[in-house]
Amino acid sequence: MNLEELRSVLKIRGIYFFALLSAMTSIAVKLVDAYISHNVIKAEGADGEVVATCVFLTLAGLIGSAVFFILAHTRFGKALDPKFNGFHIGNRGLQVTTLIGGSAGAASTGLYLLALQKGFNAATLVALGSSQLFWIIGYEYLWSKDHAHIKSVLKPALLMIAGVWVGEGSSKLSLEVFLLVFVASGLLGGISEVHDKIATEKSNATLATVWRFFYLGASAITLSLTYIWHIGKLPLYWELIRAKWYLAVLPIAILMAFSFLTNGWNARAKAHADMGASKVSIISNLKIVGVLLALCILNFGFGVEKFGQLPTDRALLFRQVLEALVITSSVIWLVKGKDQKKTT
Repeated sequence: MNLEELRSVLKIRGIYFFALLSAMTSIAVKLVDAYISHNVIKAEGADGEVVATCVFLTLAGLIGSAVFFILAHTRFGKALDPKFNGFHIGNRGLQVTTLIGGSAGAASTGLYLLALQKGFNAATLVALGSSQLFWIIGYEYLWSKDHAHIKSVLKPALLMIAGVWVGEGSSKLSLEVFLLVFVASGLLGGISEVHDKIATEKSNATLATVWRFFYLGASAITLSLTYIWHIGKLPLYWELIRAKWYLAVLPIAILMAFSFLTNGWNARAKAHADMGASKVSIISNLKIVGVLLALCILNFGFGVEKFGQLPTDRALLFRQVLEALVITSSVIWLVKGKDQKKTT
């Protein structure tokens, strides 16, 4: 291996490091999501679940926009991307791609939070959300200039999805939750991921992350208000906001701080020309393993169940552990495969 090849390998490993950092902080995001949905912003009944989801989205959109803007102008802004030189509008391409990515992300997040309100644990829902891999690969192949070396990505992706179905395929999911998370949320999340990569290429990871969240927050608030008005639940919506906002400010601010780091490092990884959104998504799915491990520690080590509960069925828990091992193997396969190509 000559010096140029060595530099290329080290650079690729550095990009994988950012993707891994994103996966680690996203574990905290998913756990705090679950904590807020199960303990802070909640309401009884089917209508109450929908209203609580919309209230969460509204408060997160408002608080998150402020948190993202403030953190971007601290050392964290430069830490995410040294090319960040202050907040500005950027070019038309940046605005269009962050608008699409943010809007799709808002809808995907809303469906995920609704499933949380229905009582499913974060480990199960995060695993189901891995379906976005299929949508990302297909979307990249059809529309993106960067096909992300589909052949090198497809086999690890298929192994990962197979692992998810080992763990979740017989976990008594309703058809409604399957359609909400695996199909709709996964599709919207895939569209968001691809456009996040394009937006970062047109600017830098920090600026793209902030603009994406501005559009995500605005879309979340608009969709929430429109839907609540449509179903005639505005009185309950405003009542829940008045009753819960002061309890929700601190946990949502913490959630948004972790989200800023997660989205920023994710965007930084995808900005590399050799890293398609599908590759970053595979590595990011290590959060499935992390959430499962965190719930094990919280439930069994500390007796804490406010962040979610593991299955009481031992057979299902064993399958989820096996799922975690398969997912880890698929990430190692992807990374090792890339390193071998660079050294040959």
